[in-house]
Amino acid sequence: MASPRKSNAERAKLRTRCREALSKHIERQLGFRVDPFKVRLITGPDEPYQWSYLEEQAHLFQKHLSKHTMGAYVELLDGIGKTFEAIAVKLDASFTARIERLEHRCAALEEDRLKLVEESRRWELQATEICRLKESAEHKVVTIKADLESAQAVVQDLRQQLETSSSIVEESRKQRAGSVRDIDDVLRVLKSVRIGLCQ
Repeated sequence: MASPRKSNAERAKLRTRCREALSKHIERQLGFRVDPFKVRLITGPDEPYQWSYLEEQAHLFQKHLSKHTMGAYVELLDGIGKTFEAIAVKLDASFTARIERLEHRCAALEEDRLKLVEESRRWELQATEICRLKESAEHKVVTIKADLESAQAVVQDLRQQLETSSSIVEESRKQRAGSVRDIDDVLRVLKSVRIGLCQ
């Protein structure tokens, strides 16, 4: 007796074969392809195909593929094109209108996407320009800082020169004051000598 795990694996394998066979039949019969995993036995109003089958095969189309037994899968595989076949369904106006709405929606989304791309490029260019201005400003700041440091050095040098000049001036003033006193002494002596000569 087969184990449940092996039986499930065989059932899944047979179900996949059934899906693929039904998909190929639809493509061969109607000219369009349906993905094997989207093949339906119970078709809805949106499906572009239906199943036409003999009355004794009706039970096969009252369950979804995933709900069938292995025996049902074998019946489906054996009956393709013999006891049942796929037939095309004319899409009704509501479905066509829905497709048109979806197409319009897709066009609108594409337009929005292009706008977003353009907006993104514009922001990218603006960001690039901001980065360029930032780098330029930073360079100017560095240059101004260097000039300021240079000017501060010059001011410091001038202050030192001023202090030195002030010291020289003060020394010169002292020397001049001493020279004046010496001259005054000499003049007094000369005056005394003159007075003595005149007596």
